[in-house]
Amino acid sequence: RLDLGPVGDLPLRKTTISPSDLGGAKVLPGATEGELGERALAAGTVLHKLLELLPEMPDGNREAAAQRICDGMIETASTGGAGPLIESALALIREPSLADIFTQGAICEVAFSAHLPALGDAPVFGTIDRLVVGADDVLVIDYKSNRSVPDSPEQIPDGILRQLGAYAAAMAQIYPDRTIRTAILWTEGRRLMEVPPDLTDAALGRAAVS
Repeated sequence: RLDLGPVGDLPLRKTTISPSDLGGAKVLPGATEGELGERALAAGTVLHKLLELLPEMPDGNREAAAQRICDGMIETASTGGAGPLIESALALIREPSLADIFTQGAICEVAFSAHLPALGDAPVFGTIDRLVVGADDVLVIDYKSNRSVPDSPEQIPDGILRQLGAYAAAMAQIYPDRTIRTAILWTEGRRLMEVPPDLTDAALGRAAVS
């Protein structure tokens, strides 16, 4: 875990907002409400924790470690069973096409804070699931466990695009000398989808700040 904030003098007060609270839909049109229900949210929390901790371990130790992690999380009881989540996490980490993001050089659970001009200099505090920092660019990765997965970045729900836009704007302040890229790892189907910056920038401009 790496804390990249605060940027400047940013007190964490009641007016601080989260990138996930910028309004907009979080699921595709026609998706069931169950995708945002208690069971789905609990499963997402457990899966996030597995993807945070397991990549740093030798592969032979991961399955037993995953069971211990699940046993220690109160959310597991609401998921209907740890088995499918462990299977999903291990499949993601072992997926050859995702090897570059699950490298041990990546940074997980990256806390940051920033004032974002696109939001009227509102103070924003959030946590990025995974960050891959290269010599010329920075890849921001957000995990989404939605069962309904869009076919293209243009179909991504606006609330998710707003969230990515906030991440990108904050990372641009922290890494001004690098190109900022954003991507979603759709855990359903093990698909990494990079999102063009024009989509996230436009969505951030539509964000609702109360």
